[in-house]
Amino acid sequence: MSRPARVLGRPDSEDEDTRGMSAQQIYDMRQQKLDEQDNDLDQILASVRRQKEVGIAIGAETDDQLKLLGRLDGSVEREEHSKLHSSVHNLLHDPHSRRPPLAMPE
Repeated sequence: MSRPARVLGRPDSEDEDTRGMSAQQIYDMRQQKLDEQDNDLDQILASVRRQKEVGIAIGAETDDQLKLLGRLDGSVEREEHSKLHSSVHNLLHDPHSRRPPLAMPE
């Protein structure tokens, strides 16, 4: 479906922005608007690229933190096990303990 050609001075083919302008002036105005939109899109693209880079950096940092937490968790578990083992051993074998010796299950 083709659009009818612009007829200068005809009210239904012009709007407030174009009334009284020549075809060249209208073309130049539309081209300027397109250039402005292109610039806006370039700025949006640059922003999205920066956000992508930040997202990738956050993901890498999160991975590193998870690895550190995994190692810390393993260290804490080993330390807890060691202290628990040591405490049980001391309770069972300390001759100076004021508590009665614990009976070991058979």
